[in-house]
Amino acid sequence: MLGFPCYHMEEAVKHGAHNKVWRQATDGKRVDWEQVWEGKYVATTDWPAMPFWREYVRLYPNAKVILTVRDFESWYRSAALTNGGFAHMPWMKLIAKTLLRRTILYTVGKLVWEDMFQNKFFSDKEWIRKKFYDHIAEV
Repeated sequence: MLGFPCYHMEEAVKHGAHNKVWRQATDGKRVDWEQVWEGKYVATTDWPAMPFWREYVRLYPNAKVILTVRDFESWYRSAALTNGGFAHMPWMKLIAKTLLRRTILYTVGKLVWEDMFQNKFFSDKEWIRKKFYDHIAEV
């Protein structure tokens, strides 16, 4: 879509060694982003990179930040029916805590559902709505 190499969740899954960097970032530690970009990506979209956009702006001051905005209800439905619904199934939580603990899927689950949405995605839709619009305003 952007016309150049772009890092997305699919890349994070393909390159399992990147999980170490994503885990460090998720834990609030300083990371060397070049270990992820490997000199071949010139952009990033969506997860797992999205929460760190402020760091990229500081590191790459000439970078452009493009925020796409969609209707809250359609976004919420989509998130709930895809990764959100799947990630909150009791059996998936058990698998994530055991077998997936060292994978990017676990890391992104922590980034999205615990860190960003504070485990409130399904229990407090109005809090999520505020978080959604606050994020748009901040970016």
